Amino acid sequence: MRYRFIEVEKAMYPVTMLCRVLRVSRGGFYAWQQHQPIHKEVSDMKRTILFTLAISLLPVAAQSQAADVEAIKTNIEQMWEDMAQGKADPNKFDQNHNLTAYSSGGLWEDQTANELATTLVGGGVTLSVKPHHVKVTLLGEKKDVAHATYYLSGKILKGATVAVENYRTRISQVLEKQKRQMDLCGKSCEPTFWWIGCEL
Repeated sequence: MRYRFIEVEKAMYPVTMLCRVLRVSRGGFYAWQQHQPIHKEVSDMKRTILFTLAISLLPVAAQSQAADVEAIKTNIEQMWEDMAQGKADPNKFDQNHNLTAYSSGGLWEDQTANELATTLVGGGVTLSVKPHHVKVTLLGEKKDVAHATYYLSGKILKGATVAVENYRTRISQVLEKQKRQMDLCGKSCEPTFWWIGCEL
């Protein structure tokens, strides 16, 4: 399932980065790509069995997936409410690896959960923002990887002073199901201020 996600996304992102985010080896991914069924009959039978199982489990899976999507949306909204109050819960992030890129430039950073939480609420700057147009897509055979995109709008405060009145940015996040909850494992923030007149 992770390899299939990498196969789909490799046109947009480097294979090395995708393998690191999803915690798989590049060699394993390339070996998976080269795998071909030895016997067409076995392959056809597996496909028939999987199709039959998929059809029989479709209603249950759809309900579970809808609940996962709603839970992710709720968690995103809660995360930004908490950050506006100067709180970031490290338990909501992958404990060891969080690939992060910001609109200020620079390379992707790999941060622990505590480092990411400190980055988001530290330094006397408060993001008083709300998410809008949250779209969540579940990926992989088990639907245990999610891609969320949304826009943030609001203010950036430095202490009690408004530093940016009309802040806007687009967020892209990758989440992975671990221990029955979706944990953030990568995100990218892209400025949108050039088309709405916001100055940083």
